[in-house]
Amino acid sequence: MSQMRPGEKPGETVKRCQRFLALPRKPTWAVYYEIIKEPISMAQIKKYSHNKQLIRSTTEYAALWHRLFDNARQFNMEGSAIYEDAQFLEEVFDRTLGDLAAQHGVLGVNPQQPAQPVAEA
Repeated sequence: MSQMRPGEKPGETVKRCQRFLALPRKPTWAVYYEIIKEPISMAQIKKYSHNKQLIRSTTEYAALWHRLFDNARQFNMEGSAIYEDAQFLEEVFDRTLGDLAAQHGVLGVNPQQPAQPVAEA
């Protein structure tokens, strides 16, 4: 059974990842950019993942995802829909990456490695 999250309207369906696909618009969310020093979106992670000069390892890839989740938790209040979605998606990401690493015999993958800055393309 699907449960409505705070901020949703009856009949409205919001995928957990939807709010992370793109960065907030600067004119509307200027305060976000004052608080979050290294913003990142799922679209940017996808773009980076196609450039081996920007992401050289699975650990760097995981660090980008963790930065996304950390930013969401830093900016949003604990208990909010976005905060809870970040928690949930991070758990799924870590579990999936760990399972894939084990399945393919990839050693040294730490899905919870602290996020490192990535140079812009």
